[in-house]
Amino acid sequence: MSETDLVKRLSGSILSSAQACGADLLTTSCPLCWHNLVKSQEAILRDEGKETVLPVIYFTQILGLALGEGPEALGIADGVMGAGSVLKAKGLWPAAVPAGGKA
Repeated sequence: MSETDLVKRLSGSILSSAQACGADLLTTSCPLCWHNLVKSQEAILRDEGKETVLPVIYFTQILGLALGEGPEALGIADGVMGAGSVLKAKGLWPAAVPAGGKA
């Protein structure tokens, strides 16, 4: 098994477990974890034809929103994998900023 296959399998397990527990979004503090979860999810969606996307963002981005920083400054103005829609639904997106957009 290649490292890529192992990462895809382990990330797939994390994503499946999170979805089974009712998660709408994953947060991480680790850049490599973020990369692995996002890229593996893209591969799973492509290779296995699954349609469900579980957005992955850094916990510091949620913290920044809570402290009043705008999505664009936090690098989530484009709504990473649909994060903007989830954050807006949870009341974590600034009211003056449309999900996935600029103020």
